[in-house]
Amino acid sequence: MRRRDGLGAGTALAVLGAAGCGEQARPVGVVALPERSLTYAPLLLAVKRGLWGEPPVRLAVMQRADGRGVAEAVVGGAALVGAMALADLVGAVTDGAQLLGIGALTARLDCHVVVTTARSTPPPTLAAIHLGEWRGLRMGVESGADGTESFVRLSGVWSEATEGLGPRAPERAIAASDEVEGEVRWTELETDAALAAALADRRLEGFIGRPYAAAQALTYGSGQLGHSPAEGPERSVLEALPTVLVARRDVSSAGEVDLIRRIVQAAARGGRELTGSGGRRMAAEALPERDSLHLALAQRLMAADAATTAYALDGRLGEEPVRRYLELSATAWAGRVARADASVGALITNRFSG
Repeated sequence: MRRRDGLGAGTALAVLGAAGCGEQARPVGVVALPERSLTYAPLLLAVKRGLWGEPPVRLAVMQRADGRGVAEAVVGGAALVGAMALADLVGAVTDGAQLLGIGALTARLDCHVVVTTARSTPPPTLAAIHLGEWRGLRMGVESGADGTESFVRLSGVWSEATEGLGPRAPERAIAASDEVEGEVRWTELETDAALAAALADRRLEGFIGRPYAAAQALTYGSGQLGHSPAEGPERSVLEALPTVLVARRDVSSAGEVDLIRRIVQAAARGGRELTGSGGRRMAAEALPERDSLHLALAQRLMAADAATTAYALDGRLGEEPVRRYLELSATAWAGRVARADASVGALITNRFSG
């Protein structure tokens, strides 16, 4: 298993503090996550605050390259809790990983359509783009089947969101299209910064990205916020792609169960804090390495208010979004999940979020 921090399997509840540290300063558990972004800010904030406990409960954070690496860390015992997109959890369980979704960081994927100011007034919705109203549009999407690329694929098979469009052929590459057919030309980029830079350089005419990418494009003046899918017909697809917390199925010791419950509850509190009046300050505390100007705007896009926020304010992982994702992915990817018989009951439990 690939390791970045030198921690081996079985260390999830080990005392990791250096000799001479006080009891309150010693990490007693490890949480793994794939990236430091606003999506994971509730968990990062909970870790910084010591789960808001008295005395504080210190956790060590382990970063992996992607959701698969996070799953490996949790299954192997290097981490007690992991955070990843629901798509990654389903993929890991389909491949045989003994994991459960125990809670949620977000209630949906948080995406925005950002376009250049030159092409359209008003900017298009994602449904309009799918329907060919922007012929040959050069659009960007962040690569990886767990995030914005999944959203674009799934929105193409969800008839209620795309006004009757038929399913996309599973073998069809997202970047492949024919300008004559009036289809958008998708280009995959690896990071938020790459999306924003490509838009600024006019290599793209628009992109679907997360709040930090949108904030960069807006503050650079290279694009305008075309549409928030959370407010349109695509919302049902976004709600099928939450970011979730996971743990091993065989967790049974009282100490592990109690700590997992506290992590889930603290992450939910982190989401509420980020949505509140002090959200900008909390975001900066969770992600001090981020540019403060972009972070402030991204935080507003991520959590405008409690009614529209992407954060899961109760920490629960809903059954309906999971069921919807299973249905959508079975259609989009030729039944891979359906063949594995991955049911909602086999994927989630909310016993840690009460």
